[in-house]
Amino acid sequence: LETEGGEHLGDVGGTDLATDLSFFADAGIEFTPAQRVALTANGNLQRVLSAYHNRRVTVEVLRHERVSIGLWRRRVRIAVDGTPACFASSVVVAQTRTAIDQMDKKGGLGQLFSALGGKQDFSLLEVAKDDATFSRVYTLANAHLVCHIEEVMPLNLFEDDFFTASSRWHPEVFESGGVDLLDAAEGGAW
Repeated sequence: LETEGGEHLGDVGGTDLATDLSFFADAGIEFTPAQRVALTANGNLQRVLSAYHNRRVTVEVLRHERVSIGLWRRRVRIAVDGTPACFASSVVVAQTRTAIDQMDKKGGLGQLFSALGGKQDFSLLEVAKDDATFSRVYTLANAHLVCHIEEVMPLNLFEDDFFTASSRWHPEVFESGGVDLLDAAEGGAW
């Protein structure tokens, strides 16, 4: 899909995804093609990982805390055949009573958007990469929900040795609560 100002990604799951492909060049960070696919997934990372690895992918909710009426903070672990593949921290704001009722079920955000109508706007805000991980910060929103999400994944996620190699990333930091968007916003440790 060609639009003025650059190529943009489109998807049946969302309306017009505001992800300009020049975003990666502007960030000045080299990513593999598979990493770029993961970084631009619009609420369907579980499906992307399952298709790539041809293995079962599970989402485990590590934290689902209702902070106030219509506001949650969440942390989930996405695993491929039991191997941690991604940790996500999110702040979720419900904008309708229907969304509040669905959030109380504590499911995955992709499943939640599907239950609420499936269409969402995706905006990739930032990407990063270090010696052990790559990550993204993005928003997903529709008439019912606004979600601000950070995901961290190991660099070897799309390499043949993902299940056997000793990764340099330390998922226990994320499992124990090392990343929390609300704490960071309130001046706490990131």
